[in-house]
Amino acid sequence: MELEQVYKIKQVAVALSVTNDTVYHMLLDGRLPGVKLGNRWRVRASDVQAFLEANTKHMKTKVSK
Repeated sequence: MELEQVYKIKQVAVALSVTNDTVYHMLLDGRLPGVKLGNRWRVRASDVQAFLEANTKHMKTKVSK
């Protein structure tokens, strides 16, 4: 069985371009799934990707003819 990559809060913050505190609050209020191991949070790579996909606003593009 291959384990999925997991990230620390700081790594998630860099990936999402937010502060560590923002990631921490997102974990606490359930907007971002994570696992607390002892006193440290870990977030699966797939959960970061799912968060990005769910919170990306798609721009409508006009095609000129």
